Amino acid sequence: MFAEAFKKDGLIFRPATQDDLPKILAFTDIFLRRSWLVRREYANDHVDHSWIVLDQEKLVGWAMITGEKVGRTLYNLIVHPKYRSRHIGATLITALKPDVIRSKTDQATGDPTEFYKKMGYEVTEMRRGRKKKINIMKRSKPKPEHLMGDGNV
Repeated sequence: MFAEAFKKDGLIFRPATQDDLPKILAFTDIFLRRSWLVRREYANDHVDHSWIVLDQEKLVGWAMITGEKVGRTLYNLIVHPKYRSRHIGATLITALKPDVIRSKTDQATGDPTEFYKKMGYEVTEMRRGRKKKINIMKRSKPKPEHLMGDGNV
């Protein structure tokens, strides 16, 4: 898809397969607590647009990025709380290189806006509705080399 599978710090980063779907859905149900940015079924239909991070067989991170027509858009990025100090989110952002990030600011795992800002993205649009608060973010400038991997996700 966008990058090849790789290992970093004992973790495996790779594209998801249909066989990974039960793990992905269980993982997201635990950490999103139903506060999905897109419908849960979307992950089911677009597993080929997902990346997972494994610590041996344990799923510790998941990202869903779609769209080639108007640019790659990151819809979800979740890292297990016990693994958030290991730069998994920053590694996924660096590997997948999204052009746009749709960030739900009121999700169960917290507001990730500051993390994405550290990664070089800026809020270009804020969408507020009855059920969702979403920031649309785009890369503001190349991230300085000394900040690569910096972040707590």
